[in-house]
Amino acid sequence: MQIPAQFNSDDFRIENGILIRYTGIGKDVTVPHGVTAIGDGAFSDRRDLTRIHIPDGVTSIGENAFLRCSALTDVQIPDSVRVIGGRAFCYCRDLPSLRLPKALTRISYGLFNGCTNLKSVTVPDGITHIENCAFEDCEELADIHLPDSVRVIGERAFLYCQSLTQVRIPDRVRKIGMSTFLYCDSLTSVHIPSGVTDIGTWAFRNCRELTAIHIPDGDTSIGNGAFENCTELRSIRIPSGVTQIGHDTFRGCSSLTEVYLPDGITDIDEAAFEDCISLIRISLPDALTHLGERAFRNCEGIREMRLLPTGDPTLACEIAQAIGYEMLASVYLCGSLETSDAVITAIVRFLKPPKIRKTVMSGLIREKCAFAIVRFLSLPFKFTAKETDGYILQTADTPELRILFMNYRREHFASDDPFAL
Repeated sequence: MQIPAQFNSDDFRIENGILIRYTGIGKDVTVPHGVTAIGDGAFSDRRDLTRIHIPDGVTSIGENAFLRCSALTDVQIPDSVRVIGGRAFCYCRDLPSLRLPKALTRISYGLFNGCTNLKSVTVPDGITHIENCAFEDCEELADIHLPDSVRVIGERAFLYCQSLTQVRIPDRVRKIGMSTFLYCDSLTSVHIPSGVTDIGTWAFRNCRELTAIHIPDGDTSIGNGAFENCTELRSIRIPSGVTQIGHDTFRGCSSLTEVYLPDGITDIDEAAFEDCISLIRISLPDALTHLGERAFRNCEGIREMRLLPTGDPTLACEIAQAIGYEMLASVYLCGSLETSDAVITAIVRFLKPPKIRKTVMSGLIREKCAFAIVRFLSLPFKFTAKETDGYILQTADTPELRILFMNYRREHFASDDPFAL
């Protein structure tokens, strides 16, 4: 059937082979033969439609073509279709499955965004790009096979895919975008290929069932908060090419017991490991020049932190802040800092009132922390009586420097070593 340049019926408005708008009342629709393209928004907001059959010969489906067709349960797309525009099936909430045509090379932005009952999608070989938000909010999507042809996975591509349990990222992919798997609550395993050089901000944030992930060696950038609140993650090995752990990267990984940091790490940013309550030990690399505030705050399980010598007073203060003064009294800090006056003075400056009263420390905790820092510095020490309400902890090699134990009585401890259990 040859459709005229302008074709109007009770059901379809067609111009030059492009279906501009469906105007009929039928819920089960077959697109007329001779149509070569379905235009932008041609069926949008038709919440009554349940089935669409697209004939062979159609080569493109426009943007928003079936947007908010919320009752749509069956769509037949021929292999002649080479392009499907962005958000074409967005918010088709009852659509359970779809087979994409073999000639397709891109899954466009937001294509299935909000398809909350979508359980399976057949992705053909030849797909190279999965664009931003392509499967966002596909809550029932439990499994998806990404062919080896895929090179790009966009930002938020699988955001809130809460039933997705596993995914294999193809070898040609070089970047995992921002929030790509954010809130994939059921995701337990991810294979990251060796070619990936960029793991974006929040890429796996709140993947609460993720137990293990292997990041291959290479010059990989790991974005801020990339694994934040992955509460079942047990261990992580940072690849050798990484030089920075961004802020909040592993914050709230409450089951994390082991972290392997490569020698080239220079920066561990704010709250990078905060609230990793199961972390037992960690070694800080020799190249470290910056440790952000709260980097290890509330890591209640840490009992050993290995440090390499440094004479940098700024880093000395950062270590004290990152661990939290409250915890310094219970963490054995292996190694030592150089006992130069500059380093000691820098740390003690943090302990002096009124600065100290601005922290959460008070009373006995503060005194134990002060002692822990002196012990941390491997300084000889002795107690000097001060009236009846306290003592002065005096270091032998810097007699001019004294740390006052305010409101402290010697009998609070069974020995001269407040750190001793």
